[in-house]
Amino acid sequence: MPLAVWTDSPDVPNQVCLNARLRGAKMHPVNPDSATYGQGGWDVGLHFKNPTQLADQLTMLQSQTPAHMCDSPRSSWSCNGDQWSCPAVGKVTRLAINAHGVPGTLYTGGTPSADLARDPEKERLAISVENIPNIRADLERIYSATAPNATILLMGCIAGQGSSGTQLLRALAEVWPQRKIVAFETIGLQNPLDMARPGMWESCTEPGMRDTLDTSPRAQGSPQPSPLTKWNKLDEMPWASETSIGAKVIENGVITKGLSGF
Repeated sequence: MPLAVWTDSPDVPNQVCLNARLRGAKMHPVNPDSATYGQGGWDVGLHFKNPTQLADQLTMLQSQTPAHMCDSPRSSWSCNGDQWSCPAVGKVTRLAINAHGVPGTLYTGGTPSADLARDPEKERLAISVENIPNIRADLERIYSATAPNATILLMGCIAGQGSSGTQLLRALAEVWPQRKIVAFETIGLQNPLDMARPGMWESCTEPGMRDTLDTSPRAQGSPQPSPLTKWNKLDEMPWASETSIGAKVIENGVITKGLSGF
């Protein structure tokens, strides 16, 4: 049974609900990218502060999963708040790691301080070529929690951009073989107001990130309109995925998609 998991670092705009199915429904929509308030197809939402905590939670999913994933809930689970409460349905087939990014880096331990030229603490927790040796054990546990041929998406702005992004994907492909790995060359957009789940406005949101055509952050006072003006135009600003315009994809060590061509 497919198990699609969306994960959020603490400093991204949205924090996805534990039941990540749109509106908490029992069924996925036929077209997962047809709603403007969230992307369908996701099952579970998790939050992490660093790569170790992300690996811990994904490892837990191999033995137990949240109650809404149970086929026969009354006989197979017991409720204990947000704790895992039923037998696992299978390894993760689709994983989104949502964190801020720069070319070649996904900040899975939080965004560096703007007051520092270099923030060693945040860099030591980031997914980057230079830092892979430091977090390799956690990356291997994340890999072990995914199914063969699973898709892993680095949902962070411009982490896949340029040669730095390509080097990151190639380095990850060595740690995560037989996985489709996706990073983005464009700016992603989340809208906490429009993506908030009804009845849970202050606690959690729907999953998803929109893929814009922007390749760099907009400066304050930019004369160009905000991407939010296109929020209701899914044809112009689709949900980010391995097929959306800004995606760079590596499979079996080969870059199969990318705007820049390298």
